[in-house]
Amino acid sequence: MNEEAKEKNSRKLSYLLLLLVVVFYTLWQMFASGGHTVTAEVDDTQIGLAVDRYESVFIPLEEVREVRLIESLGEWISLDGSSDRNFSYGRCSIEEYGEAMLSVYTQKPPFLLIRTENDTYIYNHSNQKETTEDYNAITEALSGIA
Repeated sequence: MNEEAKEKNSRKLSYLLLLLVVVFYTLWQMFASGGHTVTAEVDDTQIGLAVDRYESVFIPLEEVREVRLIESLGEWISLDGSSDRNFSYGRCSIEEYGEAMLSVYTQKPPFLLIRTENDTYIYNHSNQKETTEDYNAITEALSGIA
């Protein structure tokens, strides 16, 4: 094999490796973001929210001023946290709700809005059923303290 043929084969191998890296990265971006876990626990005194490895938040029920399901986040910008095309986590500023703590699958409404006097939390699960179940559990717990 002459030098020209070796160089040609080397270039083909480089292109193939680059293509494999691009395909792997694209697939990782598509599927890795689905691995987030949003956990919500409601008892007769508080709401506990946890997302993946991040610090949990505990909201005393007596501090809750509003709970509702919303279908859209509207216009928002991230203040800190992380975001990809499927999941966003962190502090953000939302045009309609002000500053909020966000833990959402952005393409999977509804979103559960919880407001206290000083904070706003918006989260959801990867499926509508779990989000609605949390909403029902929270409203039921709140009716017990009214």
